[in-house]
Amino acid sequence: MGYDDISMIERDIRTIGEKERTVLVVNHVDRGEVMTTLILCPETTMALIEGYLTELTDKYKIKDEELSNIEKEIATLIYSGIDSITIESMLGLDLDTLSGYCEKLEKFGLAKVVKVRKEVELTPKGVNFVRESAKKDSGLIDQIKEA
Repeated sequence: MGYDDISMIERDIRTIGEKERTVLVVNHVDRGEVMTTLILCPETTMALIEGYLTELTDKYKIKDEELSNIEKEIATLIYSGIDSITIESMLGLDLDTLSGYCEKLEKFGLAKVVKVRKEVELTPKGVNFVRESAKKDSGLIDQIKEA
């Protein structure tokens, strides 16, 4: 598990074998799944592990002020499973603006590219094809020109 996979480190009391024991609880992400690891060990060892993990994760945490409110909102929407086209619509952003925010999330290691959206325009051959198809189908081009 990498330092950036850890989301929480805390001590807790758990029942283990009918005894109340202090354990170190570490929440982390493993292969896209949120996992909880419980560490049961002597108190001095637990203090060393907790101190080491806390120091390591604190060093690499993103500070709240490093991201704007809109960047935090975009990260939350992505976490919720909302696609980029819907995010653009919800927040009133164009593709280039959203891409800029996503690049910053990438820079901080908060996001990664999983799919690149292709923007295309018709070639002259494509324009002619559409015009011919529209003429055959219903005179759609004339209707569009009049509008």
